Amino acid sequence: AAARAAAAGDAAGLAASGLMEFTSALARFASSDKRQVAALREAGKRAVRWIEEGQNLLAQRRGGLDARLGSIRERLNKAQAEADAKANTARGKFADFQAAAAAAGQQRASAVAQQADVLQKAIRSARRAWVSSGQADVLSAAVASAAEAFGAASAAANRSAAEALRDAAKKFGTVVATPAAEHTDVRPDALAPPERLDRARTGSVRMLRRAVWKRWYLPGLATLERTGIANALAAQNAWYEQAVKQAEQSVRGVLDGRLADVARAAQSEQERIRVETNFLAEEAEAAALAQHLPTLANARERLEEVSKEARRLADS
Repeated sequence: AAARAAAAGDAAGLAASGLMEFTSALARFASSDKRQVAALREAGKRAVRWIEEGQNLLAQRRGGLDARLGSIRERLNKAQAEADAKANTARGKFADFQAAAAAAGQQRASAVAQQADVLQKAIRSARRAWVSSGQADVLSAAVASAAEAFGAASAAANRSAAEALRDAAKKFGTVVATPAAEHTDVRPDALAPPERLDRARTGSVRMLRRAVWKRWYLPGLATLERTGIANALAAQNAWYEQAVKQAEQSVRGVLDGRLADVARAAQSEQERIRVETNFLAEEAEAAALAQHLPTLANARERLEEVSKEARRLADS
């Protein structure tokens, strides 16, 4: 009964078995005046043998439980490892999406910046021609043509970036919508007030005056060079950043769903293994044995001490 109580982790049952009371009684009896030494020694020997048998049985049971629990834990760990691998794969695909979005952004920014340089050069070339000729209509047409070319090239770069963003999301396994970029029109409303253009064409040393005071004569063109192009680039960069943000939010939502599915599947598989193997009950039994086997060992040691004391009394 004491062995069964110890195996079950039943402290009350262990106490009810009488083992501990019996051990204490033997100790009291050994120090009593009655000292029926021979009977005491025999009782002690029988009790020690009985406890040894119980210890051996319980130790064997504990060893079997430890081996079985170790095997079950390996299965549980394997299920978790497989889930972790799936989760890491999903996170890796998300990282690939982010890398593709960043690469597309860099390529887009580089292409648009190159077109901005082309526009700047076209503006300077057209202005130099105006300094020589003073023909404002020719200058206006050249600036408009260069600005339209810049807008078309920027639109093409933006479309390519948006397409790359959608392709990256598709590789991840989802579909995203990207906001359309607004057409970039950097043409100034007017290159200059008409009276300034008239003054640039009349009077003495006209070419010199146009060369020296070109920014005063052409304030619209000066503003385009100074801030117009930079503002256009900033607006396009902001558009792409917003497009990436929206796409990433959508893709991250899919990622979160996949990770949740993986976690639920792993939890379900581990629960199935626990139920199939009666893991929790056997784990509790192993814990009880680990707690109560030392109690039996202590009782045995006390009985052995009682036997030694009885022998000493018998020999005295």
